[in-house]
Amino acid sequence: FTAEALAPYLQQLAEYYVANKEPAEKAADEIARSALARKEVGSAPLTSDILEVSVTRMLDGFGDWKPNPEVKRAQSPDVDSLELAIYYYVGKGDRQVLNRGLHMMTDMARGGIRDQIGGGFHRGAFDSAWRLPAFEKLLMTNAEMLEVYTEANRLTLSGRWRAIAEEIAGYVLK
Repeated sequence: FTAEALAPYLQQLAEYYVANKEPAEKAADEIARSALARKEVGSAPLTSDILEVSVTRMLDGFGDWKPNPEVKRAQSPDVDSLELAIYYYVGKGDRQVLNRGLHMMTDMARGGIRDQIGGGFHRGAFDSAWRLPAFEKLLMTNAEMLEVYTEANRLTLSGRWRAIAEEIAGYVLK
């Protein structure tokens, strides 16, 4: 839905709810109970097939990483993919996968998403080169970034990852 198409629908929904609050809440509870009763929640081990498909899709998502500040597209750090690249490298020893993640981490650390003065990372950027930050820093974002930069330091023993991790920790502790 576009915003224009969605607005009247939401207005009608709000009016219906005000006029029919008790039956609407009862129906919502019944739908939720019914859905939860039929849903089986389980977990499966991370098989090598699932891991290979996940890494392939992650690499496709990274594409030929050529950040372009002219491309205006809101994005947040994909910490899950970065952690997957690290996990895959540890398990399979594929340095190419790790390098793709480290390359993206380098771009983020150099860009405006990283607060070069106050420390820490902003929650996202408005361009593909990470130069136009969304001027808001979230503890969750910084916790995830701290974890991934710490892991990068542990794997590569590169002082640059350690310095960034220490900067993030310093920002959060402030």
